[in-house]
Amino acid sequence: MRGETVPALRALRSQVLPLIDPEAQPLPSHPHTAFAWPTRLCSIGCAHCSFGARRTGRPETRRVAEHADGLVEWLVAAKARRLVICGGGEPLDEPAFVEDALRRCAERSLPVELYTAGISLLHRTPAADVIAGLRRAHAGATTPLAVRLSVDAFHEERIGLEPVAQWIEDQERLAPEWRLSLRGIRVVGDGSIERLAARLGAELERSAKGTGWMTLRSGRKLLCEWKGFVLENRGSLDVLASRGLTLPEPERDTLARVIPDQDGRGVGRPFSARLTVTHRRIDLEIHSCGTVNILESQATDLRMRFLDHSWDEMRSAYFRDPLLHRIVVRDLPGIAELIAAARKAGVGGRSVPAFSLQNLRDDDVLNAITALALVQRIGDFTYPPQALEAAQRVVEAYGLASGAAAAAS
Repeated sequence: MRGETVPALRALRSQVLPLIDPEAQPLPSHPHTAFAWPTRLCSIGCAHCSFGARRTGRPETRRVAEHADGLVEWLVAAKARRLVICGGGEPLDEPAFVEDALRRCAERSLPVELYTAGISLLHRTPAADVIAGLRRAHAGATTPLAVRLSVDAFHEERIGLEPVAQWIEDQERLAPEWRLSLRGIRVVGDGSIERLAARLGAELERSAKGTGWMTLRSGRKLLCEWKGFVLENRGSLDVLASRGLTLPEPERDTLARVIPDQDGRGVGRPFSARLTVTHRRIDLEIHSCGTVNILESQATDLRMRFLDHSWDEMRSAYFRDPLLHRIVVRDLPGIAELIAAARKAGVGGRSVPAFSLQNLRDDDVLNAITALALVQRIGDFTYPPQALEAAQRVVEAYGLASGAAAAAS
């Protein structure tokens, strides 16, 4: 039976997605924030980044880095509300792109934010010179540039704390109107932000909610946020342990519950509290090759490039996906439940990611969880009878309904 139904299973998404009306789905018409990667390579190469960033490697497709103006114009046409330049890799490894993007954002009145470690080991430009160049590029903007500096044990191991301290001091002197915040990781044993405060002669107040404030000697307060650690696989836990770090106990419990029976490969962001798509908000991730996806919520078979398609064309394809609808209602754990059900029914192997659609490459599993998402209609999303009937046939042929019950128990 399984061999006979494989063609029907693999064809499911191509059959049913065109039947679903994207305009009938209760989703926002325009993106809120776009997180753009000018590069996937990273001169710093710390062990924290889970996006595949490497210090060296084959030349990558640099469509984002080479089309700063086109990217900003695409976002303006899509009526996006904010651009975040991040990675991927270290954005300052592509300084021309960052300056060009800031210049065009200023011209088009698009708010922009920069996530950086404060230095590129590829160029080693002093912070004062980088800040001066960015300030010239962003001159005339209606909204001040926002900068978020990464400060954690992994960055400290690779570059120390001095580049961050120097950036903070130089930004206070050269661009005091910019917003500035610090981003750490929520792990036990990482005192890098505390050590940075001591280096700056600053006071640090940390709350139990994962946020805090660093008060500089000038009296300026910097928001500090400790975000959930991004896991690429269980080897990430070994990386923590080798540095005397560990996940907080509640997050260890969550990890064990979400992926109890596999190695954790491709688990994505099980500890992220930030929804990537809701009835009211949708965020985009734009990779260095130019592909645009709904942040952490986009199946790989639907992705398009911003140079080739408008946002309206993307939305028409993306909003048909029942997996996206599932995330809107249940957040990312809703996908973990579907994948667990498919695996209980014997679809896919132990290497199937437990969490992240970004890393899911198994076509059988992708189609199986789409069938489940359809027949388990959730929230106020609507599907035509033909799509539901096709999904029901797959669910029955593979015993996915029993797998779903077993996964739920």
